[in-house]
Amino acid sequence: MFGYIYFFYYFCSRKKQIMFNKRAVQLFKHCKQVMKRNDLKQLLAIATVATANAEGFTVQAQTLQPITSGYAVAVKDTQNSFGFAGMVNVYNYIQNHPEVNAVGGWFNTDNNLFYFDATIVVEDLSTALELGRMHEQIAIFDLNTLTEIRL
Repeated sequence: MFGYIYFFYYFCSRKKQIMFNKRAVQLFKHCKQVMKRNDLKQLLAIATVATANAEGFTVQAQTLQPITSGYAVAVKDTQNSFGFAGMVNVYNYIQNHPEVNAVGGWFNTDNNLFYFDATIVVEDLSTALELGRMHEQIAIFDLNTLTEIRL
């Protein structure tokens, strides 16, 4: 487990744009005690994806493979999830909600925070628009054209 903590500390100290800090390291150490090893591996993998894609990303929840088509709708219950604590919140939400099939993340240049979202990706635009309204979103994201669709 020491390797995980070292990697995470290194990751946190080098990737300040994602807002990981000493508090995040403390939270990680706490998580290490209460989470399974595979959960920690998944969290580190999500953090790695976020680091490599600071402009934004959408990946499958289980495999963390990029999703390049469909419409991404953020889930209301994980709004304002940023930094390491936000990533853990999103991860835990996804574990308990099988209808959520993706993890999304994006850097907000207005407040310099990296946000994580539990995300539902659907192929049908009308379904995506309905889900977006249901989850009180301002916009959904078209993964086909990489454009935002305001609601």
